[in-house]
Amino acid sequence: MPGTPLTILTRATPLRRLIDTRDGANNNFDLIRLIAASLVLISHAFPLSGTATPEPLSAWTGGQATFGGVAVCIFFFISGFLVSRSLERRRSLIAFATARIMRIFPGLAVVIALSALVLGPLTTSLDLTTYFAHRGFSGYFRNMLLQMHYTLPGVFTNNAMQGVNGSLWTLSFEVVMYTALPLVLWVGLFVSRGLLLAGFLALVCAQQFWIKTPADGLSAYYYIHLGQFFLAGIIAYVYRDAIRINTPAALICLGAVIASASLGGFCATRLIAGSYFLLWLAYDAPKIPDPITPFGDLSYGVYIYAFPMQQWMAHSFAAGRTWDGNIALALPLTLLCAALSWQFVEAPAMRARGSIAALLIGRRKRPRTA
Repeated sequence: MPGTPLTILTRATPLRRLIDTRDGANNNFDLIRLIAASLVLISHAFPLSGTATPEPLSAWTGGQATFGGVAVCIFFFISGFLVSRSLERRRSLIAFATARIMRIFPGLAVVIALSALVLGPLTTSLDLTTYFAHRGFSGYFRNMLLQMHYTLPGVFTNNAMQGVNGSLWTLSFEVVMYTALPLVLWVGLFVSRGLLLAGFLALVCAQQFWIKTPADGLSAYYYIHLGQFFLAGIIAYVYRDAIRINTPAALICLGAVIASASLGGFCATRLIAGSYFLLWLAYDAPKIPDPITPFGDLSYGVYIYAFPMQQWMAHSFAAGRTWDGNIALALPLTLLCAALSWQFVEAPAMRARGSIAALLIGRRKRPRTA
């Protein structure tokens, strides 16, 4: 007896456990992250250019979300999943911490230095003596320690939005979650997967009932909001032996996300259904070729360089003060900066992480001499 169309599709593309999917570089994670970083640039083009045109996803969802907000959630979900795998495979907190530090801080330090020492002097309205003597110049370097300070003296003060690099705020949240990951993953792997799931549901409920006020700033609300996506990634890794993925289920999830954009509940739907679709897109969809990722993993570079490039374009060119002109001008420059960052900063730092970790572990294990 013939089955339903869904049954036929499911038989044609059998459910596979997530743990059995291909690993290594044969997936679409680099491309997904690059697209997400580019969506942040596109989303920021609207407020940074000063255009009155609403951001497309915000207009479509009735203010439920923006491209930039969705992209950040994608980053945190993927990070929770992949970094959990990284920690379990390393089985060393020193090696894990070294890898995370070398992934984030070298690239961050360079973009902060270039912003303060090159971009600032080129665009400040102050004379250079005043600029370099200003406490805001030295204070900007605190960003290297994730003590957020977004402005440089006299820089972009006439732009539609203030600040040199407003994208950096998420990095401190990510580092906090990396710090908590060993304990959270230990609970999920060795204590109780159910307890981990209960914590996730508690975060989801807290997100749904939280009434955010302007006084919250970057506070507990954002730890809950971003933390639920990070924890969703951890849960996907912990439950990878139980999660089955296939094309029909992924398309149903995508349809649910699209429907919720106009019907409501978009934030909750993208967390569950959207996360499943991302896993399918990364592991079960065909490998998607593109001309960018062969140059390396440019997503982090695009993320940290896009905002200052967009501000520079809005400051220097009339076309940069329109949303489409801002994208057209800033995107090529951002990709160039990201490629250079990968080639000369990020990739060398990642190659050095193993040696640094081995050195630190060796020093810790070295016996004391009399």
